[in-house]
Amino acid sequence: MPRFIAAVLAAVALAACSGAPPAASVQHSPSPVTGALTNGLIAYIADGSGGVGVLDPSTGKSKLVAPFTRGLFRVLGPVWGPAPGVDHPVIYFTLHDDRTPERRNIAGVVPWDWIFRVDPFTGTIEPVAASQDSQSEGPIGLVANSHYLAMSYGCCSSYEVDELDLTKAGASVKALTRPPAEPAFFTEGIAPGDSGLIAVRGAGTGAWYWLDADAGVLHPFPLKPGPDDGPIAISPDGTMAAVALQSQGALLEPINSGLPIASPTPSGTPGGTPSPVASTSPKPSPVAPKHVNSRILHPDAVAFSPDGSELAMAANLEIELYKTGAPDGPPAKRTLVYMWEFNSSKVSPISSITDGTPEGLSKYPPMAAGVVYHHWAPSDTWALLGGCYRYRVVITGSIAPVAATIRLTGSDLCSARPTPSVKASPT
Repeated sequence: MPRFIAAVLAAVALAACSGAPPAASVQHSPSPVTGALTNGLIAYIADGSGGVGVLDPSTGKSKLVAPFTRGLFRVLGPVWGPAPGVDHPVIYFTLHDDRTPERRNIAGVVPWDWIFRVDPFTGTIEPVAASQDSQSEGPIGLVANSHYLAMSYGCCSSYEVDELDLTKAGASVKALTRPPAEPAFFTEGIAPGDSGLIAVRGAGTGAWYWLDADAGVLHPFPLKPGPDDGPIAISPDGTMAAVALQSQGALLEPINSGLPIASPTPSGTPGGTPSPVASTSPKPSPVAPKHVNSRILHPDAVAFSPDGSELAMAANLEIELYKTGAPDGPPAKRTLVYMWEFNSSKVSPISSITDGTPEGLSKYPPMAAGVVYHHWAPSDTWALLGGCYRYRVVITGSIAPVAATIRLTGSDLCSARPTPSVKASPT
């Protein structure tokens, strides 16, 4: 059974962040994932090519495992977690309907949020839960371990923290905190294994806590991230944390993620004051805190490999892989994304580009692009066009290059369409 690298939220999206798939169009993948995926996987959102995919960082091979139509919906995730009756991790992601909402005198839709589960090895996609949502743009801060999926849900200053027990078939989504009775929190990470400890940051104060999904209380957080830091990732053994900093890359530091369970409050939900409790095993490793590539700005996502020896970061217009034992410096491997535009009604050399070589980049400069939150996107306004325009995409770096051609609704070329036959007119 392949090992898994936890989901990184950046990878290969080529349109605006709202360019995610409609829930109604999600279907079963045509075939399960096979071959090459043996040394860990990174899950990603591919808005430009329409779906959730997995990438093998050792070979550069990738595959869409949940294809859907892009353009009118917002997607969050993906994250790895268990599923009842399944002996391997699967992928979870959410969708929010971004189309014009229906009003008394305006035609539109009733916006919904969805949680989906996709098994990349069988190709099955299942809806897990849905909720009507006319107030927000969908969940944020989706995190998961081998027991719980958690997220922040709501709008403005009224974000609640919701959790779903992934080990129980048919379990319902429950609110752990719900303003105004409890504080508003943003979910930033989760302890590994079957722990119920969710790392949260106060929406108004910026203070960090463990939110205990099992006992319904707050614990002090063992680290001191800043009010604008996060998200965080915790190593599988629970002794090391990677914190995305507002600047200077990420910080690797020891963490204690084995706090004892405190008694629940009378209401069963956390109050505004954390419970002062002592730390227990597992003890954090004695490794001193250190920066991971302090020359870069805020990473959009961080994740450990299954054995904790590698850290994946979404930053600098690429997915970067670092050895956790290496000194502060550049990544050991990186995955770059280049994109070119061409008119497919005629033959174009851009359509056959297969690598981002210095010579090719000089002769055919790629489009300006960057990271938009957790997605890749062209930087210019209305950069993606319809009609016969196509976009050549190359994923490369410290991996073998992978090339593909996309358009807003497909990939076929206008030049490949059959020419209509000319019929003789009557004389």
